[in-house]
Formats: sequence, C-alpha cells, structure tokens
Amino acid sequence: MQYGSGALQQNNGADQGDEGWLTLRYRKAYRNYLAPMGYGDTPLLITECGVDGFVGGRPGPPEARGWTDFIDTWLASGLRDDPPGVYMDQLIWYDKELRKDDYVKGAAIFVAGASPGWESYDILGRTAELLQQYLEVHPPY
Repeated sequence: MQYGSGALQQNNGADQGDEGWLTLRYRKAYRNYLAPMGYGDTPLLITECGVDGFVGGRPGPPEARGWTDFIDTWLASGLRDDPPGVYMDQLIWYDKELRKDDYVKGAAIFVAGASPGWESYDILGRTAELLQQYLEVHPPY
C-alpha cells in the first residue's frame, strides 16, 4: 500500500513526502484546494482501500490483482513468511497515516467476502482475525 507514497515512486520520481499519487493523494487535494478555500475540515470517508494490482509500474507480477497475488513477491523480497501478517502490516501503516488527519473519518478495506473474480482481494480468514485484534487495541475513529 505504501507504493507511490513518500520516496516509493515510479521511475525514481521525486519524493512526495507524506503524500502520494497512489495512496495518501487526498492530502494533495486538501492542502492544495480544499484548505485554501476554507474547506480543510470537510470529513473524508475512503470507500475502498487495500493492495490493488491494477496500479501500473508497480512491483510484482504484471497479472497481479489483489493482495494474495503478491505473496510470492513479498517472500522473494525477504518479508516474513506470513502473508496475512505482511498485508496487515501494510494496513496498519495506512491506518496510522489516516489517523494523522482529523478530517479522515474512516476507510473500508476491499473486500471481505469476495464474489467470483475478486477472491485475491478477500481478507476473510487470518487477515480478518489479525484486523480484529488490531482494532481491539486501536478502536476505529
């Protein structure tokens, strides 16, 4: 999920600081447009978040879609042999970033209970269990 934020840019692009073009882009909109117009406290609900393979120029197999399609890439990169835990680490990173912005009121992970064709995005099972544990310690907004 961090790809495209901060220094993790395509083609060695410029460091985006605490913003990004693929994730945390909402900060650009708030800082450059909404806040100067007096709307910087407008509540934001993020309706879908998570790892999405449709992003171009990203690491991993070209045909990858959801987070489970990146497991081999994560393992080859030396990340621990716990794919749901690795994905949860990314969701935790994202949650910590969202909590820095008071106007962000929540984000929905795509997807719990996938329909056919979307199974690689599904968080049901161990990932959902890890998420529940995290939310017990870090309750939603």
